[in-house]
Amino acid sequence: MDGHKILMLTNSELGQATVCLSVAHEFLLRGYDVHVASFSTLRGQVDEMNARAGVLSDEAVAAATFHPVHGLPMMEAYMQRCSADGLPMHPPGFYGALDAFRSKFAQLVGCWGGPEYLRAYESIVAIIKKIQPAIITVDPLFGQAVDACRTLGREFIILSPNTFRDHVFQPWLATLWKFPFTGSGYPFPIPCRLFLLNIYLATQVVKTYRNSPIMKDLTRYRNDHGLSGPLPIFSGLRDSRVPFVLACTLDIDYPCSSTEQYTGCGPILRPFRPIAVESPELAAWLAKAPTVLINLGSHVVYDAENVRQCVEGIRILLDCRSDVQVLWKMKTLAKDNRILDDLVDVSFAERVRIESWLDVDPACILENGNVICMVHHGGANSYNEAVSAGVPHIVLPLWLDTYDFANRVEYHGIGVWGSKTSAPKTNGKELGEAFRRVLASAESETIRTKAQALQNTLPLTPGRVLACEKIIELVGNRAKKTQ
Repeated sequence: MDGHKILMLTNSELGQATVCLSVAHEFLLRGYDVHVASFSTLRGQVDEMNARAGVLSDEAVAAATFHPVHGLPMMEAYMQRCSADGLPMHPPGFYGALDAFRSKFAQLVGCWGGPEYLRAYESIVAIIKKIQPAIITVDPLFGQAVDACRTLGREFIILSPNTFRDHVFQPWLATLWKFPFTGSGYPFPIPCRLFLLNIYLATQVVKTYRNSPIMKDLTRYRNDHGLSGPLPIFSGLRDSRVPFVLACTLDIDYPCSSTEQYTGCGPILRPFRPIAVESPELAAWLAKAPTVLINLGSHVVYDAENVRQCVEGIRILLDCRSDVQVLWKMKTLAKDNRILDDLVDVSFAERVRIESWLDVDPACILENGNVICMVHHGGANSYNEAVSAGVPHIVLPLWLDTYDFANRVEYHGIGVWGSKTSAPKTNGKELGEAFRRVLASAESETIRTKAQALQNTLPLTPGRVLACEKIIELVGNRAKKTQ
């Protein structure tokens, strides 16, 4: 077994895979033999990572090897089996969260039927046997990978984009009474009027999730084929022997407890060159004026009504800040491609640049220094990108943990939940008011100062470097114990 051989197992969705690719880059720079196993849709990203490592390194760097896992990626399987729109959106509140866990969340994590799940699992078992890595990291939502490692008796490290709050069991059952239950959108700290409701919601969610026919069928199939216990994600993943490396710090999370089992490295972002090198044309455009970046993640596709509401909100921003321009990443449904023609005039088009895809990482755009606010959906990576850049947030959450990040933003005073009365949809007037509060009100300077102060709590060393070093340290300590 080659001590410099590492296998990184991840789902292919970028929300999960970004931390894997970021840390893989650091292992490449250190001369490790890097292997990434995922569904085939991630191959292009691995190729891009290899090319970037070659550009950013002063010395020749060996390429990471990609190994395809058999089967469909999570979101594709979910869309085929459960929901053609591809998004498990739900409103916040008691019933919204309860329904999300009863149906949508169970459909998402159980999107593979038993045979499909087993096919991916057997594929990963074969990959591990073939590679014989000294180090294995696993995405915490990749149940098939956890099952494969357990079957083969292989130790592994969880590399997660998520937070301490998501993973660490809190003392005194604080998960029930201290923190808003995931998807509820309840504020933090929880007000007295919601205290008992939050506890009741937590107990009902656990009950309905475990009793979901989808989860029961998948668990039964796994158990019948020799994979014991529940699906090994979240609570099913808890094992004091498994170390966790997280793209978080306690300072940027809710105030919560942790143990030595969990290491927070801060935001784990992919490396990039200055935007003037990555995209000279975009750098020149950004230099024209203070810029608001709107980026709701890779899964969000705008329908006509959502476009209308966002345009209304952006118009309010442009009216109250005549010096601002907007970079808006917007992908629409094919049938709605021409909706902007009816909504946008010349003055709007001169100040709002609309792209269906960003050719550079959002983190690269944010580090430019001319971005004064980021509008995002509350994904962990988006939150971390904005925190790393020290810019205020406006969050438009859509599902589950995105509501938690909207609340984190307001708890830390670094921005605004911009759709509190309309989520998961967007209301133009509400979004416009969020823009006004963050960028054109008496609150604006305080929000900006707090965003910069939170940025200053982060480690000076990039999170991907700290994560790489921690994984090497953990494996080294493990080797010493076996000598």
